[in-house]
Amino acid sequence: MTNFISAKQIVHEEYIIDKFIFSKLSEKYAKIDYETVMSSLIEIQEVFGGNENWASSSLTYADNLLSILRHQNDFNEKKAFTFSILSKDTREYLGCIYIKPIKVKSDLDLRKLYFDAQVLFWTVTKNNIAIDAEVYKKILKFIKNEWSFKRVAYPGRSISWENWENMKLGIHNNDLDH
Repeated sequence: MTNFISAKQIVHEEYIIDKFIFSKLSEKYAKIDYETVMSSLIEIQEVFGGNENWASSSLTYADNLLSILRHQNDFNEKKAFTFSILSKDTREYLGCIYIKPIKVKSDLDLRKLYFDAQVLFWTVTKNNIAIDAEVYKKILKFIKNEWSFKRVAYPGRSISWENWENMKLGIHNNDLDH
């Protein structure tokens, strides 16, 4: 697979975006990532539109570590980029951001015609307060200011999961919000 970012694109391992730090997901976060994932299963399932079977109550620490190592390798090879979301003081692990290419498996798939990349993320509920909307605003700023993508899809956010899945089948809905 070729890189989906420009050869000129500089990708740092850490970004400070207002009161958050986006830090390359790596094995140094394995323990806290696993604990946070297991305590955020409902939030994670909602983010991936029910199409993801990765985060479930049967997820083991070893399975999660393998996932982290895969993400770390993809980052190093510039195939995809996963960041941990941390509080600025790095005391709290707040979620993850996934910046990925559009993978087309069919000639019918329209997504690559409309988007350069896709961004997914999940966040914890902190002190019974959802921080998702605040983090989403920061991610939009981060992508706009730090990345060279022109057309980014945020499945489940800027485009409904239904429209995202329909595009895979060659069905274009004119009300796509991107």
